Amino acid sequence: EVTLLTSGIMQIGWDGYNSTFRHMDNKGIGDCRWSVGYDGSRQVVYNCGEAIQVRKTRKWKASDVVGCLINFSDKFILFTLNGKTVIKTSSIPHDKVFFAGASLSCNQQCRFNFGDVPFKYLPRRSSLKHKR
Repeated sequence: EVTLLTSGIMQIGWDGYNSTFRHMDNKGIGDCRWSVGYDGSRQVVYNCGEAIQVRKTRKWKASDVVGCLINFSDKFILFTLNGKTVIKTSSIPHDKVFFAGASLSCNQQCRFNFGDVPFKYLPRRSSLKHKR
């Protein structure tokens, strides 16, 4: 879970061990085939290098909470904004090791919560299973 401290361009999500993004190439989380990232400022999910517009939720703002859940059994990634589903991908990148990650534009800030304090928005049970 990630709390936004600013509202600008950030790509938050999952980065595979084989990821190839580099800041000097202007590439971030989701811009290569081994990562997936959500940018609520631009309302885009970057899934393995493909940009997917997600306009059913509003643009994010400071103090919003982004959820990033990866389900290895059913092979999907779920992004939420303040507990509401933004998108559930139909696949995950073909990598065996993933890290939570973020690519932030200049002066952007966020705070990761890996469970050391209670999550603000637990995923709904219905969102944990992939619809086939």
